[in-house]
Amino acid sequence: MKRFLIVLLISLLSGCSNLSGDNQYASSEQASDPNFKDGIYVNNHIEHPEKSFFSFVKMRFFGDDVWHDPESQKHLIPKTEADLNTIKNSELSQVTWLGHSTFLIQHQGMNLLTDPIFSVRASPFSFAGPKRYTPVATKLSELPPIDVVVISHNHYDHLDEASIKALGNDPVYFIPSNLTPWFLKAGIEPDRVVALRWWQQAPISSTKAMITATPSQHWSSRSLTDRNETHWASWLIELDGLTMWFGGDTGYNNRDFVKIGEHIVSAGKNWISL
Repeated sequence: MKRFLIVLLISLLSGCSNLSGDNQYASSEQASDPNFKDGIYVNNHIEHPEKSFFSFVKMRFFGDDVWHDPESQKHLIPKTEADLNTIKNSELSQVTWLGHSTFLIQHQGMNLLTDPIFSVRASPFSFAGPKRYTPVATKLSELPPIDVVVISHNHYDHLDEASIKALGNDPVYFIPSNLTPWFLKAGIEPDRVVALRWWQQAPISSTKAMITATPSQHWSSRSLTDRNETHWASWLIELDGLTMWFGGDTGYNNRDFVKIGEHIVSAGKNWISL
């Protein structure tokens, strides 16, 4: 346990996204965002609970609660190989689940990825941190060229640096407020990054394809020192003839979700939820 705690602490401390080199992007995105208050990003309808890394350690390793052991049941997880022949036919309209929150959305020749993580661990290290219970459904190198990437928030199991660097500057990245500095630091060019606050929308690749950042109920952090310095979002993706909503890691409340649903219905869209 001691070794685990030391590795986890080092992981969290070293995983900090340094924003100081690109403050012009951070300050402009923060200033225009109504959900940026008192130096942090907030949810619409709940306050951030008072919790910390150390309170989690106390609860997890020294509390009285019995925690589920998924390691002992990983053999029960079903797995289906991705159909690479079908995936390579980008003209089809199809959605392929690649694991966790990574979906490959294909429609009329467009290839879109959500929260791509192809690494073995959701961690800044290859040797420590949460590890996959089953192998990734397919390698990134086996996918067709990716046109668009959508990111819900910056937790390691949704924003994977190795996967982003492998994708490089070919896709356009749609991200929540104040994540631009992280992408620039990862080597992504500014013109390949589109940061949106909730209810902002932007064209994806044509006037018939639009994406809207919609509210979600969550939080953000990649270290002990950057809690809620970047925002989180769900996404309404409207392609020509195909509309879907990607939730990322959102908790439920009956106000944001109702508003999102009413927005979609008022537009007369038939849609699916991921």
